[in-house]
Amino acid sequence: MGDDNKKSFWTSLPGILTGVAAVIVAVGGILAAYNHTTTPSSPTSSPSSTSTTPSPSTISSSPPSQQSVCGTQLPGVILFGIWRWSGNVNGTTESGIWTFKNDCTYTNVVKSGMVANDEGSFLVSSSSSAAPSITMTNKHSGKTHTYLIASISENSFHASSLDYSVNLDFIRAS
Repeated sequence: MGDDNKKSFWTSLPGILTGVAAVIVAVGGILAAYNHTTTPSSPTSSPSSTSTTPSPSTISSSPPSQQSVCGTQLPGVILFGIWRWSGNVNGTTESGIWTFKNDCTYTNVVKSGMVANDEGSFLVSSSSSAAPSITMTNKHSGKTHTYLIASISENSFHASSLDYSVNLDFIRAS
């Protein structure tokens, strides 16, 4: 007499809710796994050379969790993008917008202080015994300037010239 009135668990309200929850969790897990394993396409090449003028061949490939860089990974920050900067150059207060591009080029648009904008190529370097540095090579003059990098966080860093006559603070703008 009891077998005819039995309903399947999956046709009851708790069963339906359990089934819907299982499907939502499965779809979320698939999406999370897909987004975790895909990385933005980025140029790769052979290990970086010792040249101070970066070219596309000096871009090194990086682990999937980091964005490709020009030279060496700058610890704790993805350099590519737009950065507001301010500081002093030989005692004069200056500011501007620096853009680091993933083809190892940069542009610097001065907002106050210096009168000349700048563009060229850059290379990031680091060693276990020295602070990381960025070497800039001016596209027009060919002159290079190396800046030591300190106080690094995800959205800011400090750069100073080797003789400390230039001290700039960078804050991510994009």
